[in-house]
Amino acid sequence: MCILVIFFLFSCIISCSYPPQQEGSRNSSDFSRLVELIQLENKYEPLYAFNDYQENFDPECHEASLDYLKNNPALIQQIKSDLDSTRLKWEMVKSQKRVVYVPEFRTEYADLYLSYCRAIVDFIITETKLENPYIRIRYPARSFPDIPEIDNRVTVFLVHNLAKQYEATYSFSGDSAKTKVNISLSGTVYTGEIGSYVSMLEVQDDGQLAFMRNNYTIWQNSAKSPVNTLILPLEETLHIALRPYTESAIVDQWNNTGSKTIQEARRIAGHWIAVEEAVAGGLAHHYFPQVADKYIKKFKISDIDRALGQRAGREKYRYLRKGIRIIESEGAKTVLNMYRNAPQRFRDLLVAADKA
Repeated sequence: MCILVIFFLFSCIISCSYPPQQEGSRNSSDFSRLVELIQLENKYEPLYAFNDYQENFDPECHEASLDYLKNNPALIQQIKSDLDSTRLKWEMVKSQKRVVYVPEFRTEYADLYLSYCRAIVDFIITETKLENPYIRIRYPARSFPDIPEIDNRVTVFLVHNLAKQYEATYSFSGDSAKTKVNISLSGTVYTGEIGSYVSMLEVQDDGQLAFMRNNYTIWQNSAKSPVNTLILPLEETLHIALRPYTESAIVDQWNNTGSKTIQEARRIAGHWIAVEEAVAGGLAHHYFPQVADKYIKKFKISDIDRALGQRAGREKYRYLRKGIRIIESEGAKTVLNMYRNAPQRFRDLLVAADKA
């Protein structure tokens, strides 16, 4: 059996509710204070483990290891000396990582962002008539927080900062392959991804595809641009709600392809990740000005374009601006219904726009 893990970031439609807000909860005008809080200097500690280490190759962590080796020529020279060789060959023999997080202990910041997330989830569910996928929205405050297993429902964990910790072992050899030197490296990489919801795509022995989804999502309350944190509850909720339709489209395309290889599965999934980013991100872009007008009185709508520009050049966002234009032309509700009933039709509009 071969497992192919595809990360659907930012981003199971089960009707549920989370705990009601307490008396004295923030009113809409209070949320403008979040813009100031989000711009405070990020905290990078203390770090708590969110889950256990898992065997998993991660490009960012591997790049961090290569940077370390590149910036430590004395270590490379020592390895050459130990192997009595002027040339080195190397391979990764072990790689594992885990998610770690910085909790939010500042009471005002924590309370405001929790109340904001609840309000925005209520807003987008009401506007789109989608069902609420969440069990609850909460702050973890210790390592390995409990994650309830209730049907396909999702728990939202709010944190201040997200990172990945990794451990990797590299094996070096010289002119003689008989002698090897193993080097173990470990480190922490701050992801820069402020929202994470993961689907795992499994290519089974019989060539069929199966999907497994995490029953949690992690939202970070800090970002370089406040709009990215403020739009997050909108976009993540849309990703989670639309994920089953994306998965169905992946299966349909897979079943119609003659090449049943891991590379083809990865290509198809990567294409549909970009399509889902276009519809979820495009809809979030459409609805966010209404959110800002209602809840964040001092927010500058012009900051949205600046935040979009920060995503430019990343492969999974290649259709985002086209998706925004299609939603502006066709209407948000039309596009939402289109994606739920026939996601291929929305994909075809994106491709047509790409060729225009």
